[in-house]
Amino acid sequence: MTNREELISTLCPTNGEHIYCDKCQTNGKCRVKEKTDKQINYILSPIDESIFLKACPGSGKTEVVAMKAAYEISKWQSNGGIAILSFTNNAADVIHERVSEFMRHEKVSHPHFIGTFDSWLHGFIAHPFLHKIYKYTGKLDSDNDRSYRIIDEKEHSNSNNKNDKSKHFLNNYILDTPFVSKSGKKTNLCVNNVRWEGEWELFNPLSSNSPFISVADYFNNVAFEEFRSDKLWLTVEKINNGIIEKKRKFNKKGFATYNDIEWNSLKLFKEHNDLLVLLSKRFPLIIIDEAQDLSKLQLSILKYLKYQGSEIHFVGDLQQAIYEFKKVDPVLVKNFVKNESFKTMNLTNNFRSNQNIVDFSQNLITSNSVIEGNCNVESYPCVFVSYPKDEIEKLPLWFENYLVKSGGVDIQNSVILARGRGTISKLRPSSNNNLNPPHKLALSLKLWAEGGVQGLNDSISMMGKVISSKFFEEYPASSSQFYKPSIVSKVSDWRSFISQSLNEFLLVKGVIEFDQLWSRWAKLIKESFPQIIINNIQNLEFSEKDFKFNSPDKFNFQSPNGDSKKKVIDTIKFTPESSSSIPVKTIHSVKGETLEAVMVVSSLTCKGTKDGHWTQWIDNPETEAARLAYVASSRPKKILVWAVPNVNEKQKLIELGLDQEKWEFN
Repeated sequence: MTNREELISTLCPTNGEHIYCDKCQTNGKCRVKEKTDKQINYILSPIDESIFLKACPGSGKTEVVAMKAAYEISKWQSNGGIAILSFTNNAADVIHERVSEFMRHEKVSHPHFIGTFDSWLHGFIAHPFLHKIYKYTGKLDSDNDRSYRIIDEKEHSNSNNKNDKSKHFLNNYILDTPFVSKSGKKTNLCVNNVRWEGEWELFNPLSSNSPFISVADYFNNVAFEEFRSDKLWLTVEKINNGIIEKKRKFNKKGFATYNDIEWNSLKLFKEHNDLLVLLSKRFPLIIIDEAQDLSKLQLSILKYLKYQGSEIHFVGDLQQAIYEFKKVDPVLVKNFVKNESFKTMNLTNNFRSNQNIVDFSQNLITSNSVIEGNCNVESYPCVFVSYPKDEIEKLPLWFENYLVKSGGVDIQNSVILARGRGTISKLRPSSNNNLNPPHKLALSLKLWAEGGVQGLNDSISMMGKVISSKFFEEYPASSSQFYKPSIVSKVSDWRSFISQSLNEFLLVKGVIEFDQLWSRWAKLIKESFPQIIINNIQNLEFSEKDFKFNSPDKFNFQSPNGDSKKKVIDTIKFTPESSSSIPVKTIHSVKGETLEAVMVVSSLTCKGTKDGHWTQWIDNPETEAARLAYVASSRPKKILVWAVPNVNEKQKLIELGLDQEKWEFN
């Protein structure tokens, strides 16, 4: 019996002849028979050794993982079970669904587990046993429930008074050391805003690119040095000890972050080897999908289990590791595979993309593998377009025109990708962050009047920024929460407050007549704005009784400089009806997806980014910048476009395998 026949006999038992499963009947072909020899070899690989399955983009690894799991579960005779783990609920659900299909719709149940790494760690290690470390006695209103309540690392008490023990429970866990900004403004951090990654790291509320900073680096930055200049007793050791004390109190009360769960699980293994032995017997085989996303702490947990006898299978592509900000480093995974003597197997057939896209993507990274593209996918050249920096907002329309001209492409399944929100905002003029407050307010009202889901969100965000900066300037505001000031307790209340204010603005006669001069329109706003804010601000709940709030009565609204004799409509940017409907997304958001066509847009300059500009993508194939470009460029089946600002280094792009397209509109 061949390997393929062995797999068919296990997954598709019949009375003498092979019968398609439901999914196979729908597709008109057998899902086992269509697998390559390399896929079959892994599915039938031994489970008494650890394996790293290197899977290129579009290799069908999810299907292979599911078929491997179904095959092993169908033959399983051990007392323990198999854990098949991924990193998102969506990925875990897809695997679970496919395993069930291969098992003729039987539900995967005890002793096996399919889910996320976090849910597995919490369900089988943290919630049942972590109370042993901190002597957590459980919730007061329940019997024997000693599970931990997970608190997000970025959640905040919204209090700047560390002695305030009221309202938000996190006020009880404010650190003694504040976070000091460059301007000297102090923001209190709670103990959940700290994580352990070989050293203590603090959440940086002022940075989106580097959300955490080590205590040692923070201690030596200029702002904090000035803060501690008269506090000779304040040392790194003092800060660390304060964190440990607050963490112990936090955990003892049944609270923990995801990071707390991981490093406390390691501590549990060190102190209770008997539990480690039991867990390794409970799961003698652990399969990790997207293994390149494993963090250092997660690798350490798996290392303990492997030493006790569990076999580990890694499935993934180290070149798709793009979560450096989460302390994910593909070198750590690579070293783990080497040091723990994993057997390496390869999937080198890309069933997603044509060969042009495959070859170009491979040129971005360091790889000795020869990847074969899908010869059945129509072949288009990979191209780049060099656009004027002041016309970046026209890129979506250019891309749509290019796809129409190319023909044979499903535009509805095409996407524009960028590394950061800053570039995305420039591609969507309706959320242009370069507008000054008067223009922002005008555009916010215009978008609100026009409606449309994206327009409404942009309208709330822009109005939120105006109100926050004008009336709550003393408090930090989050762009991801419609610029809600930290003093406001709930995002939902802030959004409702802005929505109601916008609705009342539309009732003011003349406010939505944007063809009038700024001088007249500004007068309408100045007269109506204060009362509208006063009417609605009472619906907000604040985390402190006494807070600084600039009175609306002192609101002074004027025409933008040089615009008083111009029509409002002529000075605000908005998305015209003829603009492209192609969605604009971040690279991270489409990881794992298959698309028809993709345009990858470079930031305008290298300033403020270490991985968003095209020169950073091609400078060093060993960096995360290169891996981000690789992930983005390997998403499409048919068409790949790189959009770069006007440059004099076009030859570099041509040498990589890109043809140049003209910046023109029909």
